[in-house]
Amino acid sequence: MKDNKRYYWIKLKTDFFNQSEIDFLLAQPNGCEYVVLYQMLCLQTVNQKGKLGYNFGKIMVPYDIAKIVRDTKYFDEDIVRVGLELFKKLHLIYLEEDACLKIADIENIVGSEK
Repeated sequence: MKDNKRYYWIKLKTDFFNQSEIDFLLAQPNGCEYVVLYQMLCLQTVNQKGKLGYNFGKIMVPYDIAKIVRDTKYFDEDIVRVGLELFKKLHLIYLEEDACLKIADIENIVGSEK
């Protein structure tokens, strides 16, 4: 039987931790947590093309802090709130017209195969 499932992964360049944005995050108090949170958001949104939201019928529902805390399981509200603000300032995520945040440059971060 042929496996028709699509498998996704995130691609980290060898200089990922040397990028200025990631280096800045690591230099912050709780910096390692922000970097892991960012990576988790990349993985968790891969099927939504980087959108931090989900479809409920025909409506796109943006993730809120409580949803991200529930889904990531390891971070408290303060880490998520501050992390999202830092990600926006560093242009790692941005706000779309539908009020959902989206991972910037997601097309170059995600790979897939059948």
